[in-house]
Amino acid sequence: MGRFPTWTKFSVVAAAGLLSPVLAFLMAIAVEIVLGLVKDAGALPIVGLIGAGALTFSRVRKLLRARPREQAPIVT
Repeated sequence: MGRFPTWTKFSVVAAAGLLSPVLAFLMAIAVEIVLGLVKDAGALPIVGLIGAGALTFSRVRKLLRARPREQAPIVT
């Protein structure tokens, strides 16, 4: 199959833009559930926050470290 048509690329971008608040809300609920489980287990809530921060830091660092795509040299 060839390349995707232009309209499909824009549809995916639009869908991601519209769904991003929903995904952020679901992520906040997931963090709240994890913090509740940590608290019910008897640990301090700060332990859960430190774990969430460490996980977020590792994910962001991985995204920022991604290698840029090879670009063709500009010939003048």
